[in-house]
Amino acid sequence: DEARYLLEYGFDISFSYYIRAKFDGLKGLGNSDITAAAQGNPTLNLEFDQARLDLTAGWQGSREWAWEFTYGLPLYGRNTLRGETIQIALIYSP
Repeated sequence: DEARYLLEYGFDISFSYYIRAKFDGLKGLGNSDITAAAQGNPTLNLEFDQARLDLTAGWQGSREWAWEFTYGLPLYGRNTLRGETIQIALIYSP
C-alpha cells in the first residue's frame, strides 16, 4: 500500500505564455510482503518512497494549439526508473 500526494500551481505570464510547477510523489506504508520480492526479480521494489518536481513552460499559439516544455527531476527516493526527464508536447484541443 502507498499514500500518494500532489501539489500543482501554475499561472499565465502573458496572453500566450504560461508556467506550471508540480510536486508529486508517494510514500510506502511499510506493509509489503518482502518474501514476494525474493522470487527472483531484483529490480522489483515492493516498498519505496519517491518525490518528483516537474517544471513546465508553455505557449498557447491559438485556441486549439499549444506547445509545452517540461523538465522533471527526482527529489528523493529510490526507484529503478529514477532519473531526470525532458518532455516536449504538441497539444491539440478542438
